[in-house]
Amino acid sequence: TPVDNKTPALRSAVQYQLDEFMKAWAPLCISCGSIQDLTVDHRNVPFSLLATTFLLNNPNLEITNDNSGTGWVIKDASMLELWKNFHSERATYQILCRSCNAKKGTK
Repeated sequence: TPVDNKTPALRSAVQYQLDEFMKAWAPLCISCGSIQDLTVDHRNVPFSLLATTFLLNNPNLEITNDNSGTGWVIKDASMLELWKNFHSERATYQILCRSCNAKKGTK
């Protein structure tokens, strides 16, 4: 159902913010120093909590599958901007390798 796809739609809408962070910082894991399989991690507030909070405040968020290979996207342009701003104002990041990121979990 579309409800199950809201998190991927929210994640894809802000992926550019994580990509910009990765480009701006030294490409190494801050935990172990690895330069392999790097990811951008939500440092202080997990993405899942940001998404849940936004959805609680915006329960009428609609998504659609654009059928272009992108997958689920936020349907309304003003809601998309609202989410991008909400995420940008609250998200903090760090670079971790996949292994360290997996060990961290959503704590």
